[in-house]
Amino acid sequence: MVTRIGVTTVIVVSAILASPAFSASNLGAHSEKLISAHKLATVRDISSIAVAPNGNLIAFQLVEPNIEDNTYEVSWHVVSSQPNSTPITIADGFKATLRTNYGGTLNGELLISDIVWAPDSKSLVFTAYENGEVQLWLSEIDAYETRKLTDNSADVSKPKFSADGSQLSFVTHRDRRAVDGIIESESRHGFLVQEPPIYDVSNGPRLPPCIRSGQQVGIDVNAKIACTQRVWVVETGSSIERRATEEEIDEYYAESTSKAGGALAPEISPDIKRLMEATSESVDNHAWFQNADPEKYRGYAPPYRVAAIIIGRNDVVECSFAECLTERPEKLWWNKDGDMVSFLVRDGYHHTMTSIYSWSPRENRIREILRTNDRLYDCEHRGERLICAHESWTSPRQLVSVDLHNGEMKSIFDPNPTFDDLLFTKVEKIAEVDSLGNETHAHLVYPHNYQIDQRYPLVIVQYRSSGFLRGGTGNEYPIHVLARYGFAVLSSDTPDDEYYSKVESDPIEAQAAYLRYLIVDRGPTTAIERIVERLDRRGIIDSSRVGITGLSQGIITLESALLAKDYGAASATYTLSPAIVFDQPEISSWGKAMSIVFGGSPLSDVGAKERQKYALSENTERINTPFLIQVADSEHKYTVQNYNALVEARKPIEMWIFPDEYHVKWQPAHRLNVYRRNLQWFQFWLQGIESDDPVDPEQYERWHKMRDKHCANMTEEDKKELPVYCEVA
Repeated sequence: MVTRIGVTTVIVVSAILASPAFSASNLGAHSEKLISAHKLATVRDISSIAVAPNGNLIAFQLVEPNIEDNTYEVSWHVVSSQPNSTPITIADGFKATLRTNYGGTLNGELLISDIVWAPDSKSLVFTAYENGEVQLWLSEIDAYETRKLTDNSADVSKPKFSADGSQLSFVTHRDRRAVDGIIESESRHGFLVQEPPIYDVSNGPRLPPCIRSGQQVGIDVNAKIACTQRVWVVETGSSIERRATEEEIDEYYAESTSKAGGALAPEISPDIKRLMEATSESVDNHAWFQNADPEKYRGYAPPYRVAAIIIGRNDVVECSFAECLTERPEKLWWNKDGDMVSFLVRDGYHHTMTSIYSWSPRENRIREILRTNDRLYDCEHRGERLICAHESWTSPRQLVSVDLHNGEMKSIFDPNPTFDDLLFTKVEKIAEVDSLGNETHAHLVYPHNYQIDQRYPLVIVQYRSSGFLRGGTGNEYPIHVLARYGFAVLSSDTPDDEYYSKVESDPIEAQAAYLRYLIVDRGPTTAIERIVERLDRRGIIDSSRVGITGLSQGIITLESALLAKDYGAASATYTLSPAIVFDQPEISSWGKAMSIVFGGSPLSDVGAKERQKYALSENTERINTPFLIQVADSEHKYTVQNYNALVEARKPIEMWIFPDEYHVKWQPAHRLNVYRRNLQWFQFWLQGIESDDPVDPEQYERWHKMRDKHCANMTEEDKKELPVYCEVA
């Protein structure tokens, strides 16, 4: 199970940090270098990184999909922080497990390892899943040894070394036996249907992670099943575990010493929310991000501005430069002399840029260090460098070093070196606004062998677009693979979904305002429609051959689009409108928000009438788009009403159910076949092309019959709008 340090399992080659967008006209002779669905489905992901205190070593977790076994291989590695280094493996042979979210359910996200270094940078600990439990493992770098450190009766998380490195504190949630006991006990007499629920028909018992003592239970968690975290201490030398003392608990939960304190603290208003506070090492200066305008932004996601308090001044110095204002703060730190505050933010139009700036509070001057379309994640500051995970539009995540003098970025380790040999088509960033004037953006990925005098079928992928353009939110629609096979692909990003959270402090009111924007105002849908119109005017796309996709919030946008006009084809993970109408009672937080949007509950005259305007099942006569649904078994309940209604109305629809799946499909074999079926669905309807390697051998026989019936049922007016359907029939 554990590999001794010194055994290298990953070969490193010199990496190109941001693969250029090669001219599509040059790809004809390089078909073997084009991306495939299998290649995309087997990308290795760096999912957690930790930089040693001395800055010389980086530990990271690597997750590799195994299509044949339909699982993930999980391993941990240590690599030098110098460019183009070769990692050593400290542990491998582990499998992945899923993370339980705050509400006590699963949504398909993998559990990410916690990794922390000892203060002397000679050892580290990480959390790993094995034999149904999550425990701590200790790796001693100098001793070339990795061993299991804890054997707790509950899953462990959030380890924290003591100052001398001799012991570790960590937290646990419910004992595994306690969880089994709760489920067994409740199952014997049944689970009471209540709100918030403690049992979900698709997920089973909802047992959320335990919270810190004194922490408030969330609005969607039933207080009856809330529990309190327990803090433990383990001696690193002996592996002896014990419950933490009150003093050790206070120390474990103590806020960072970077918080402004002493005589300066009273000068800082307690009403101003502060994020990412940092203290300089050489002098007692402090800096943070704070609410840019507390009077205007009363919600929990305000825009932030950099502020500081420095020796010799008793007041807060607020940075007045435009660069210091951001809706996406990510990192803040002082230089070694304690006179410059550097910070990492996402800014620019619709926060599409990643930028690093350095600001002098005393001299009130600012300097740009780096500004790029690429994304940097999980950055840690060491000396004059940042160590980060990096993605570009055409390259998956890798480790990089950023020079804080000049912004130069160098590759440390690339887990997917063969991507450097792949040729990608041109990617263009597009700025747009919705019908209400809210900013948004998208990326247009040009088709393989693009010719300027030719129009191409378009596939719209939603609803976040940044970093590596893989498969949209939920990773189901293979963007670059679609481009390889002749589609223009619009990777769209929704207008700012935090707008209402900036100004509205009540979470239900904020949720209602945003749902109204999505469903009634059609904000994101209008933004996409505007971009598609622009691409049509530019002569890039064929407006009769446009496909649209959706997952999660993107489902609302997709349904809004289909109710407004016919598309060449559509693909979704489920449908939502019946859930909007009937899934949750009015007393739930979701139900309360929906009743605000529609002026009443689903059983009221006004509430029912308003909801029906937006339900596919109530408007089947308006749906003439071939519709593919690839749904997780846990979300089938949301879809069945729309599916049955469209089948009854003789509309072209096909649905597949994937077992043991959740909101985001997590099984590698499922993801590959979802990729393939989406590609083949759009090829059939938008290009009239059939694959030599269909996902299932009978699909084209079904699709031909579906297309024939669809064309026979379409009016002549419908055929004028979408002639591609019946031209190829």
